[in-house]
Amino acid sequence: MKKLTINYKLILKYILYFLLFLLLSNATTFSNFRPFSLGIFVALAYTKQNIVLASIMYICSNLIVDFSVESAVMSVVPSLIILGAYFVHGKLKYPISMLYINIYAFVSSMVIFAFVTTDNMINALVSILLGAVFTYCACIVANLVLIRGLKYRINSDEIMAGGVFFAVIGLALYSARIYEFNFYFLVAPFLILLTTYFSSSFTLGLSAVLGLGVTLNTGNILFVATTILWGLVVCIFRKIPYFSGVGIILIDLLVGLYFSSYPTYSFYNIIGLCLAVVLFILLPKKVRRFLTTNFCIESDGIATKNIVNRSRMDVSNKLEFISNVFMDMHYILDSSYKQERTIEEKSKLISKQFTGRMCKNCQKREECEHMLEDDTSALFDKMIYSCLKRGKATILDIPPFVASRCGSVDLILKNINKEIQNYIKREEIEHIQNKNTKTLSDQMKSMSDILNEVGNDISKTVKFDQNNEQKIIDELLMHNVVCYEAIVYQNKEKTEVSLVVREEDINKKILTKIVSKLLKKRMIIKMNSVKNIGQKCALELIEQPNFDVVFGECGVTREDNLVSGDSDLVRRISDDKVIIALSDGMGSGEKANVKSLTTLAMIESFYKAGFNSEVILSMVNKLLTLTSDDDYATLDMVIIDLISGRADFIKMGATDSFIKHNKQFEVVSGSCVPIGIMDDINVNVDSKKLVSGDIVAIVSDGVSDVVDNDRLIELVEEAKTNNPQTIADIITKEAIRVGATDDVSTVVARLFNKVAS
Repeated sequence: MKKLTINYKLILKYILYFLLFLLLSNATTFSNFRPFSLGIFVALAYTKQNIVLASIMYICSNLIVDFSVESAVMSVVPSLIILGAYFVHGKLKYPISMLYINIYAFVSSMVIFAFVTTDNMINALVSILLGAVFTYCACIVANLVLIRGLKYRINSDEIMAGGVFFAVIGLALYSARIYEFNFYFLVAPFLILLTTYFSSSFTLGLSAVLGLGVTLNTGNILFVATTILWGLVVCIFRKIPYFSGVGIILIDLLVGLYFSSYPTYSFYNIIGLCLAVVLFILLPKKVRRFLTTNFCIESDGIATKNIVNRSRMDVSNKLEFISNVFMDMHYILDSSYKQERTIEEKSKLISKQFTGRMCKNCQKREECEHMLEDDTSALFDKMIYSCLKRGKATILDIPPFVASRCGSVDLILKNINKEIQNYIKREEIEHIQNKNTKTLSDQMKSMSDILNEVGNDISKTVKFDQNNEQKIIDELLMHNVVCYEAIVYQNKEKTEVSLVVREEDINKKILTKIVSKLLKKRMIIKMNSVKNIGQKCALELIEQPNFDVVFGECGVTREDNLVSGDSDLVRRISDDKVIIALSDGMGSGEKANVKSLTTLAMIESFYKAGFNSEVILSMVNKLLTLTSDDDYATLDMVIIDLISGRADFIKMGATDSFIKHNKQFEVVSGSCVPIGIMDDINVNVDSKKLVSGDIVAIVSDGVSDVVDNDRLIELVEEAKTNNPQTIADIITKEAIRVGATDDVSTVVARLFNKVAS
């Protein structure tokens, strides 16, 4: 059997609701009307509390205060209207907005006219209007406390609504009495003391509106002055909160006894004040800590934003240190790299080693050294030089001096050939080790460059726009979009916004419209940025690109191949950048196709990671050079910025491209070698400014070998269309018609203005 669990927090919450109902049911206007408890019921219904339980508490509290038919009717009728409205809206699957629920509340309050005389009609109308104002304000306050949370900064509407709400609370507290004990002198000082953990402006504001509520009840303006003095004491002794309680008691004694400012003043007032101070002093540390950390209304997130920038700088510094480690490894490996010897250097080295071993125990060694001035190795330099060039020494290579004096010519010849063969083997091993060392050294440098670039990018300070953050929260709330938090910042000179909203608000079109209006920029929700956090959603908005791209592609393989050696890529690598690329692997067929596909795949991944073109192409080039010495791929690439319209053309062994500006054509050429041939390359980026309607076309050498630039331009002019797919088809068909012998590939793209959604 499942164990029954009791939710004490929920029980306590509804007990507090009921006490609030009782308090406001007892609050009366000058005309003896009680319009305020309806506002609490409507506010609880609007914030999706248990509406049935709330209606029961609303009816019961009114009957407890005034057990009569009039009280029953005036509480039951509004309950039925609000419950009925929720039932109808639920069936229609149409949520009740703040406007609708306030209209229903206003209509339901008209039941008061059934119990008033003609003479009291004006007072009843004033009472209804007061109740309507309080209901609206109560909905805003309830939404702030129960839905949005007080730890986020409140807006001007919420401040005004809170002022009205607490003014009515002050009025209701002063109306609540048990014999001579007035609950105002217990609750009001306690609430003001609690604001020790809030801001000074909040303390003074709450003090003023509580006093204003009593003034509306009594007509005595001195109540406002007294409660403001209470608030001033709390502000002065904010760092010594216990002194605030003593100060409030002394001020009240001074105003009540010395100046006789209250209509009546008795020891019950002192009892209420003392109880308030005692309750405040006895507050547990956990409660005080909770108030400090969760209800800091003036929190603007500066500390959090500072942590963001500091953390970015820390990460940047760590990446710099790691980058330096890789660079040091590069220097160490580079210093151990051995330059390849010339054939003369090799022959002299082998001669010295051979002579040292061959002539070591020879009886004529001293005689030879004397005649040759101690350099007998010179005898074999030419012989070994010839052997290295041909791969083998013969009897004809023996120097005359050796042939006439040495009795071990055959042995010399045999050992020299053996020595050279051993040297060649050692040199091959050394060459492989040397090449690996060089490759590893280059990779260390590439890793250092990449980490250094990432570190530099992260080190840039994020600039936050605090003024617009609060405006966004306020404006969204006005349109019933609850925004818990908003951060506006500059990322790489582009504005971005991070929001936390209710789950049901995420798909509202008004969300992006309001942010765009306030920032004066067209903003859209960033791809894959929406994340659910319980009942909330976090999302990011970025500037909507001014342009977008439509493209067409067409390709035909060589007659003797099933697979084309060409590969093309048109991909959105970020929200504001598109890459268009064409790679032609050496030769044709499957091997060339694998090479071109590999090249484009690596380039796409690096660009999505956020690296710049120079680092990307240098890294990809080094990786491709490891595969083989005679394998390479051409690369024809265009990176288009959809915000500025700038197009960066990068050509590595690729043919000419062209841009069509209205009726004018511009040819883009390149001179860099194909990727994967040389270890080190210089990447040339040719930037062009594009506007809406411009067309970019790139072709493989299968096209350019048989169709020159003039003919390509002529084909586009004759086509009389801006459809990229049609243009790509026409160019490809022409290349096939005139006898293309290689794989044929064409990619055409057109830039156009993106209409704001």
